[in-house]
Amino acid sequence: MIKQYLSKLTVRLFFTMLVSGVAGVLVFCLLWGIRLPVYQAMRDHHLLSSHQGQFISDFAERAAQINVRPTNEEEEHQLWELIQGRDEYTGISIYDAQTGEYITGYYAPVLDDFITGSLLSGVEAVYLTDDETVQMRVAFQDQEADVYFYSYYIAQIMIPYLVLSLLISLGVFLFPILHFVRRRMEYLCQIEEEILVMAEGDLSHPVTVNGTDEIAVLASQLNSLRIALDENISQEKESRGANRDLISAMSHDLKTPLTTLTGYLEIIKRKRCSEEKREEYLDRCLKKVEDIRELSDRMFEYALVFEQSDTVEFSSLLLTDIKQNLIEHIDFIELAGFRVKRNLKVASGSMQGNGNMIKRIFSNLFSNVLKYGDKNFAVEVEMLCKPGQVVFSLRNRVKEDDEQVESNRIGLKSVKKMVSLHHGELYVMSEDGIFSIQITLPVS
Repeated sequence: MIKQYLSKLTVRLFFTMLVSGVAGVLVFCLLWGIRLPVYQAMRDHHLLSSHQGQFISDFAERAAQINVRPTNEEEEHQLWELIQGRDEYTGISIYDAQTGEYITGYYAPVLDDFITGSLLSGVEAVYLTDDETVQMRVAFQDQEADVYFYSYYIAQIMIPYLVLSLLISLGVFLFPILHFVRRRMEYLCQIEEEILVMAEGDLSHPVTVNGTDEIAVLASQLNSLRIALDENISQEKESRGANRDLISAMSHDLKTPLTTLTGYLEIIKRKRCSEEKREEYLDRCLKKVEDIRELSDRMFEYALVFEQSDTVEFSSLLLTDIKQNLIEHIDFIELAGFRVKRNLKVASGSMQGNGNMIKRIFSNLFSNVLKYGDKNFAVEVEMLCKPGQVVFSLRNRVKEDDEQVESNRIGLKSVKKMVSLHHGELYVMSEDGIFSIQITLPVS
């Protein structure tokens, strides 16, 4: 349920922040854990200076005139003044040299600072004697004692080192987040540029799809929109071109029968022919009218097919029913005087298609045979099933003296479009007076 309200971009940003936060904490813990080695390295390279050597020498020399166990206020004051010679980073502890009994001690004043004291909590003191010994035997006026000098000079770098560690850790935390945001913003800017290219009319440039988040989904949808728009514009150009071709074809194809028809009617009107010729001319006029009517039917079918969308209502069609429809057309042209060599080998099966369009495809092909075919030669018709497809083939010889009204093959253009809507393929070949056509359609 929660996932429904979280976008992929939000989830990715959340995990980026989580990983960055863990990395930042780990880096800070590492840097803070090595603060003492860093301090030692700075001391070894003399990046931090200390003037405690002189204080230790003076302490040992002046201690000979002071009682370590004062018996009055004056002696207490003298011991206090001896101790006050240290700086704020140094603490002192004094033990009896014979018994090891703790006598007195003074902690480093820097520990009184709340922030510095909190940061130094748990930090072991660094002893200040030049030879790195823990103990120094000092002869006081009343007795000998072991004096321990310890310091917190690390406090000099503690706050700057803390700030530096925090800045580095913050950088480790922010860098992946800023990098993620920067990449997404660059991607958005890239999409914006590609949209501007589309707005200028260049639909061939694809919109980059990078990733699976909402921005990538938006880019994918824009790319789909670009493709659909490009296809629509191409189809519109194709449709305009087809319409121009149709007008040109109609203008050319109607001109011949109309001219002939006008000539015959003028002769009949002026009575310049015998009664026998008049009847012949009237028959010719009727033939030309029939040609014009057929041409107008083809034009209507052409316009109807090309106005349909690429998605046609399909249903399951049995191959045996399609075969029967093909046989009916074969029988019809046989009655018209054509000889037909048929090879119809169809097993049981079905295909997805539009029954009316299949009938119109056959009607166009066989009407061309009736109109242009030579009856002296056999018409070859095949229907074969192959893996995943059914193949229709038709082959006939064309009459040499035929007056081809449909010179621009409007019917074949309609057939090609209808085959394309069925996701099939159309192959047409005309050579040496032999016209061949093959249609391949997918089957279930």
